[in-house]
Amino acid sequence: DEAQNKLQPILKKIALVKKLAMEKNNHSVRFIENVEIFVKENHRITEKQMKSLNKIYKECGKDLF
Repeated sequence: DEAQNKLQPILKKIALVKKLAMEKNNHSVRFIENVEIFVKENHRITEKQMKSLNKIYKECGKDLF
């Protein structure tokens, strides 16, 4: 499915951020899981979600998007 293929890189990044957040015991794990569900159900990610994930990633590591 083409939509699923487009989402793969995004879902991989979300999984990476979630893993980092869990390792660092970051408060945002639940938010990340909600974004993951949103992306799977709506086959897209919003700019706000990307910015938020990037912010979490910066707190835990480096730039993502």
